Amino acid sequence: MSGAAPAKAPRPAEGSTLYDLFIRHRTRAFWKMTDQGVIPEADRLAYPVDGRWGFRLYSDIVSVNLASITVPRFGTTTNCTIKFGNGAVLVVVNSTAQGVPDAGQAEHYYDFVVDLHQRLVDGGHAGRIRFTRGFEASHTHFGAGFLLTGASALLVVPLLIALGTGDPEVLWAMLGGVFFLYPLWRGYYRNQPATYDPRDPPDMLA
Repeated sequence: MSGAAPAKAPRPAEGSTLYDLFIRHRTRAFWKMTDQGVIPEADRLAYPVDGRWGFRLYSDIVSVNLASITVPRFGTTTNCTIKFGNGAVLVVVNSTAQGVPDAGQAEHYYDFVVDLHQRLVDGGHAGRIRFTRGFEASHTHFGAGFLLTGASALLVVPLLIALGTGDPEVLWAMLGGVFFLYPLWRGYYRNQPATYDPRDPPDMLA
């Protein structure tokens, strides 16, 4: 990472905004995020790595992906995954440090996404960057299998038991299954793999 500096967040340049969002530097599982804050500037993106602030130029970005993850009973988190030419990854999220959805960060996160994309477009970088939404095809196939399994266990089985026993009380379990599966179903279709126009980045919570 270029321009390593002390841990304290730098004062944003005129016309730039410090977005107080949690970030991580890998896409695999994590225990707790410790870095927080990201600043889209005129030609670069400033953020901390292990508490030390630095920056990467927009010219180093090769792809941007927007996706969301629904956590039953907690809500939905959204991820902006930025990949650089040297293999480095930055993931900006609207969650707590533990990855739990934080509704209070949703608008702040979307403002960051719009700000970043506008700077990439205005700076002439968008034409060579791949902009995608949703998950890779392998992940969506796994999601489809999970939903089918869940539907069988939570919807079909209670219905068959109700029909076999004549006990309508069993249908309450089916209703509970509907409430559990519906947000997961919405998340699955929201995250179908596709490309998007950087001039109009999608709201992955919609």
